[in-house]
Amino acid sequence: MDQQEDEAVRAPRNRVSQAPQDEAVQTPQNDPARLIVVTGGAGGGIGQGISRALAVEGWSVVIADREEKEAIALADQLVAEGLSALGTYLDVVDESTVNTLFREFVPKNGKLCGLVNSAGVGLVKTLGDVSTAEWDRIHTVNLRGAFLCAREAIAHFRTHGGGSIVNIGSVQAIAPEVGYSTYSAAKTGMIGLTRGIAADHGRENIRCNIIHPGLVDSPLNRQLIAQWGDPEAWIRNFAESRQMLPSTITPEEIGAAVAFLMSHKSRSITGVELPIDGGNSIWQGLNAINEEQANTGGTA
Repeated sequence: MDQQEDEAVRAPRNRVSQAPQDEAVQTPQNDPARLIVVTGGAGGGIGQGISRALAVEGWSVVIADREEKEAIALADQLVAEGLSALGTYLDVVDESTVNTLFREFVPKNGKLCGLVNSAGVGLVKTLGDVSTAEWDRIHTVNLRGAFLCAREAIAHFRTHGGGSIVNIGSVQAIAPEVGYSTYSAAKTGMIGLTRGIAADHGRENIRCNIIHPGLVDSPLNRQLIAQWGDPEAWIRNFAESRQMLPSTITPEEIGAAVAFLMSHKSRSITGVELPIDGGNSIWQGLNAINEEQANTGGTA
């Protein structure tokens, strides 16, 4: 199971002088003018984990979320810790608010160096029971929203030598379970979007990668899981029974991976899919093979 959230170490002190253009774009240097926008960045789990990880690395994080109060509160909390962050409103479904963020808010506050498309919504329902409105909503938020934000970010990157985009996909895009067909379709679309951006704009020093979280131990997921039983026990059992690595996945792990993909250390990485699922997608594949062997009485 996976649900997209509906989701103080100082920066390195050594400053890089006369850095190559791409390194300058992707080295924060604790500079409040170097911005990374995180959509859905106030989400109680993955979004917050990403926002905090980037701020700790020295980036100035623009936490853009439909829940404006939560976005501002998280930014204020990070600032109180000596980090750099700004909170603002964003509804990725509304193109006008996307344009306002990238064409007005961002230029007033610095130079855009990166974008994390983390805003998203989930749906657990078999395809035969999905309404057209539900299908449209899942694709509008998850896929169209990522497109709108990426297009605006690319316009910024082109003006100052490049940048990096990290899309938040899902393990359901690569190993969907029953009930996730609609969500899987939208997240699979984000894989195509990621690779397309990498192909279209690589020669402009614009990178794009996608992370596929598995079941993350987050406040929102715990709230959702509570309907089935004790969340802590449920998540622990899931990790132990359906992941190759039987440890729970934390928002901090997702944030650390995003921070790496935003950094100069990943300068040669683009168009890549990175599952962070404890091997759940492998487990599902092995489970299918084992079932086939059991049914055929031989090797699959």
